[in-house]
Amino acid sequence: MITEITESWYSNLVEELQDIIV
Repeated sequence: MITEITESWYSNLVEELQDIIV
Protein backbone atom coordinates (compact mmCIF):
# COMPACT_ATOMS: atom_id res chain seq x y z
CA MET A 1 0.00 0.00 0.00
CA ILE A 2 2.79 2.41 0.86
CA THR A 3 4.50 1.55 -2.40
CA GLU A 4 1.40 2.44 -4.39
CA ILE A 5 1.11 5.80 -2.65
CA THR A 6 4.79 6.52 -3.19
CA GLU A 7 4.58 5.67 -6.89
CA SER A 8 1.52 7.90 -7.32
CA TRP A 9 3.18 10.79 -5.48
CA TYR A 10 6.40 10.33 -7.42
CA SER A 11 4.55 10.25 -10.74
CA ASN A 12 2.78 13.52 -9.89
CA LEU A 13 6.06 15.08 -8.80
CA VAL A 14 7.79 14.10 -12.05
CA GLU A 15 4.94 15.55 -14.11
CA GLU A 16 5.14 18.85 -12.24
CA LEU A 17 8.91 19.01 -12.60
CA GLN A 18 8.65 18.34 -16.33
CA ASP A 19 6.22 21.24 -16.70
CA ILE A 20 8.61 23.54 -14.82
CA ILE A 21 11.66 22.42 -16.82
CA VAL A 22 9.80 22.89 -20.11
